[in-house]
Amino acid sequence: MSILYDLLRQPAQVLACIASPKQGKVGAFTVADLKIWDISIIRDFETDKAGNNKLVGLKVIGQAGVWTKYFLNKSKYHYHTGIITKKTVQKLFSIGKQNAGAARMLVWLTFQIQPEFQDFVMGKTLMEIAYGADKVSTAEQDRQLRRQMADDLETDLKVVKETGWQAELETGPAWLTSSTSAKRPIGYWNQILNSRWRFHLPAEVQERLTVDSNQLSANNIQPVSGNVIREARKAKGWSRAFFATTMGKSVSWVDAVETGTRQVSQKDVPKLLNTLELHLNRY
Repeated sequence: MSILYDLLRQPAQVLACIASPKQGKVGAFTVADLKIWDISIIRDFETDKAGNNKLVGLKVIGQAGVWTKYFLNKSKYHYHTGIITKKTVQKLFSIGKQNAGAARMLVWLTFQIQPEFQDFVMGKTLMEIAYGADKVSTAEQDRQLRRQMADDLETDLKVVKETGWQAELETGPAWLTSSTSAKRPIGYWNQILNSRWRFHLPAEVQERLTVDSNQLSANNIQPVSGNVIREARKAKGWSRAFFATTMGKSVSWVDAVETGTRQVSQKDVPKLLNTLELHLNRY
């Protein structure tokens, strides 16, 4: 867990240096030594029978650094969240160069496939995620590369399924999901690119979402510490005033909650957890 903690902090050490000249109505600006990524890691502890605290989980909140204020408007911008399972983490650590495409697909799926909205993914998009748009474009004129990428896709999809993801072929030829190693038909490359896939969350994630939903509806939710609330707010880049408005509270309420002089009421905890994307039991 300590090794994972150190790895997760590494992106926060990379700094940005951006110089932009005047462009039309947009003035010139320069930013230097600002973090490319703002990473906040909240540790989850459990107390054993002897009364000792044991680190059992990490919640990572990451977003683009302060430099993005020069490129984004002041509204609350769109973001994706996802639950990454222990099995997925183990698979990512064990994947070699031969399965780099599977690693890219796993990370993409984790943050793009949402339980309430499961859109389909085109085969071409899946190939570009796994191997890059340039390589997919080059393969149009390279027969050997097309064969290699088709083989890689078949192997990488199997790796993805080993972590619990289910890939359902919505539109496309049956041979794409056949377990037999039959010879691919003429025109197989276009069939791959034009296929449509639908991915389903791993069972562990579905169970976790159900647990979180039940916890949020419970009446005996444990209070969240002020330090955790402050960390989560800062990780999102929110001011106290913006957070107060989002919660429908005053700035003095935020101050009192974050300093620990006031606890969040039971009725406000579910909204707080959803707003800051905090989970009661993380893994």
